Amino acid sequence: MKPSQISSFATLYSTLQSNSLRNPKSSLISLLVKSSRRMEIEEGVVQPDVSSYTILMRVLCKKGMVESARKVLDEMPCEPNLIAYNTLINGYCKKGDLESANLVFDKILTEVDSLPDVVTYTTLIDGYCRKGEFVEAKRCLNMMMKAGCSPNVVTYNAIIYALCLKGEVDEAKKMITEMTLNGVKDNTATHLNILKGLAVAGRSLEALEYFKWMAGCNMNLDAKAYIVVVKEYCKLRKIDEAIFLLKGMCERGFSHNMPQMGCMPNSVSYRTVICSLCGTEGRMREVGYLVDDMLRYGIPVDATMYGCMLEGYSKTGNEDVAMQVFNEMIGKSYIISSESFSVFVKMLCAKGMIEKAELFRGHL
Repeated sequence: MKPSQISSFATLYSTLQSNSLRNPKSSLISLLVKSSRRMEIEEGVVQPDVSSYTILMRVLCKKGMVESARKVLDEMPCEPNLIAYNTLINGYCKKGDLESANLVFDKILTEVDSLPDVVTYTTLIDGYCRKGEFVEAKRCLNMMMKAGCSPNVVTYNAIIYALCLKGEVDEAKKMITEMTLNGVKDNTATHLNILKGLAVAGRSLEALEYFKWMAGCNMNLDAKAYIVVVKEYCKLRKIDEAIFLLKGMCERGFSHNMPQMGCMPNSVSYRTVICSLCGTEGRMREVGYLVDDMLRYGIPVDATMYGCMLEGYSKTGNEDVAMQVFNEMIGKSYIISSESFSVFVKMLCAKGMIEKAELFRGHL
């Protein structure tokens, strides 16, 4: 094995070891085996190819150790390929270091046989979008097209997603028009971004209509889409519609065919509806039914839901259930907010249970 190889693997070994992997050497070998390449492993010494080094770079980047990945690239005994460079660019972009990412990009232009591909440009565009630098993202998109590299739906979705996060839905829709004119077909993710953008912009009614349009187009909508709509229904105080949607998800989530609503609600969707019910007079009985559904589907009740239930049952004067919820929160070591605890104590005092209220206040 060449000295540079030994140096590179020494770097990897010490890096992995310093980050508390139980057995860095076996982890290293395991990754190499997974690359589906024939390796020569003799006396613990591995002689990998460029794909193997790239896998290791990807692992380091995922752990946020991008400079270590850069060192692997620099010490690589074989010629790095475009995939290796793309891996490093992705690592820098995820850390928000676009300056370093562009230096790697420039190196591809000057030193690598292959030209930047759609993955290279899309990664940079996504990096700029994550930082809110849309002018740079558009510049990169234009540079990409001038270079003869056609953007794909992932490229456009990166820009659309970032615009929607800022609530700039109309600009995002213009991007959909642009991609269509450039011969790129939108997908479900494209329109899910628009749906989220409408919610972020506070355009709830438009979001509901857009969701109906998406469902009418037979798009493969997952739980994320339904959670957006459940939240919007709750914002509009249309809790019955939110519950209907939630139950529909459960029914279809267990269907073998998984049609349209083929997804299960999660804790976020249940939390949204339950907390809305807890803040609505006369709806606490339904909270119990939904909690039973959650537990039946194996979804745990989290601290936020417990807090909402504590307030809800306390406001309705149901001291028995409120006390049960309070004790369960204590048993689970959940933090009780001052607001929830205050409502609970006021209920106890109103019921003439002042000593118990003082006892609880003393414990907390």
